[in-house]
Amino acid sequence: MRSTCYFSYSWDDADEIFMQQLKNQIEKLSRYEVDVLYDRNKLKIGDELSTFEDEMDNADLIVLFLTPSFKSKVLKKDVKYGAYREYK
Repeated sequence: MRSTCYFSYSWDDADEIFMQQLKNQIEKLSRYEVDVLYDRNKLKIGDELSTFEDEMDNADLIVLFLTPSFKSKVLKKDVKYGAYREYK
């Protein structure tokens, strides 16, 4: 059975190319036994972010990318930000 790794980060600071390369590297090095999930590569227009965030509960591993923007959103405690909901 494949393991699941969830990436949590703030879109404001994310380098999309880096995120995709890191995802690809983890999957390749695990011989595709690890499936990396993150919202920009999984969500489609019209999808509910909260549904995707529920996948965190089932993930085997969560990687939290702590950046200034992520910290700012967490400190605001505003549930409209996915970063805050994921942190909480």
